[in-house]
Amino acid sequence: MADEFQLDAVTSGWFTTSYFLAAAMFMLQAARLGDIHGRRKLYVAGQLLIVLSSLFMLVATSSTQLLIWRFIQGVGGALIFGTSHAIMASIFPPEWRGRALGLNVTAIYLGMTCGPFLGGMLTYHFGWRSLFILAGGMSLTAVLLFNWFIHGEWREAVGEKFDWVGGILVAVALGALVVGSGRLSQPGAVPLILSGLICGAIFLRQQARGRSPLLDLTLFTDNRGVATAAGSAFLMYCGTFGVGFMLSLYLQYGRQMNPQQAGLILMAQPVAQVLFAGYAGRLSDRLDPRWLTSFGLVCCAIGILLTMLINDSGLPIMVLVGLALTGIGIAGYSAPNTHAAMSAVEKRQLGVTGGILQTSRLCGQMISLGIPIMLFSLLLGQQANLAETDPAQLKQALYIAFTLFAVLNLLAAAVSWMRPATHLSPST
Repeated sequence: MADEFQLDAVTSGWFTTSYFLAAAMFMLQAARLGDIHGRRKLYVAGQLLIVLSSLFMLVATSSTQLLIWRFIQGVGGALIFGTSHAIMASIFPPEWRGRALGLNVTAIYLGMTCGPFLGGMLTYHFGWRSLFILAGGMSLTAVLLFNWFIHGEWREAVGEKFDWVGGILVAVALGALVVGSGRLSQPGAVPLILSGLICGAIFLRQQARGRSPLLDLTLFTDNRGVATAAGSAFLMYCGTFGVGFMLSLYLQYGRQMNPQQAGLILMAQPVAQVLFAGYAGRLSDRLDPRWLTSFGLVCCAIGILLTMLINDSGLPIMVLVGLALTGIGIAGYSAPNTHAAMSAVEKRQLGVTGGILQTSRLCGQMISLGIPIMLFSLLLGQQANLAETDPAQLKQALYIAFTLFAVLNLLAAAVSWMRPATHLSPST
């Protein structure tokens, strides 16, 4: 894709970031609309929107069109992510919730395991457009399976009003902050960031006074279980999501690997996540989640530091070990953290709690991807061509980013340990 449309390093990064930007901008709105009008409707609409946008990406003729339709895909992702956890929590009783979430996380990580390999193989043999044929087809299949096996509708806020003003404020705030932080080396970045902060402050003030708020702030001020779950999730995804993106670029442009070879190496992390996520979910039904989540985050930090020990030649053994340990850490954290948050609220708060967790995740993912973009912009120049970049400069950017990623995971471990202790009986 970068070669066909002559994308520079920064624009290549924005193609990925635009999806998560859109998803984060509209996540809380999707969760709230699902509570009011029905989560099933919003989930199906999100899948169909991804099908539609994938079709238009196949015929895109410019990088601008690609970015627009990628952003629209993110809106579809918001509709899906903003309702999926609440749907699962509504279907399964509390004593089965950890196991169900563990299976859900395992399925997600199974997709991530196949993703790098299939993505690299399809791109190598059939071109990048084949990826969106697969994405659209899988979303359409998801709609058919969902309608076949899952029946009923879930909405605990029937008749309540939707906060349109809050929805606009939070979208503008997140959009300005992310776009501004990704353009630090360009004029206008500081005003954008300041505008985002101002809109964010107005949003929080408006939510505290509203009768039917988009975001119930008492979930942060009065519920330490939700606050620590959201805070640690934000820091964890800040410190892990950009690892694969950064490493993929280095392997391809610093080590001259093709996309298929790079994808095979990157599979080490999601494979580990698949193997351990389900087990971690089952353990969260019996053990205090603090131990599982904090241990997982420390494993992430150690794994990322090991990944930095990459050699300039030969098989990157330490990269494989580091990615595997990072995958084990993410698996140990994800389902137990979600389980702990969902168990800390009433049923009527499941939707907004799921939206909070997903927004924390997506904001963290955007910042994690923004870190490499910012480093490329500062170290390589705004219009740097990755194919012509000195591998030593790419490696320098990787070292700086991965050091920061490791620190963020250690901070996440400290926040996660601050959650209230949970004492579960072996029968649950």
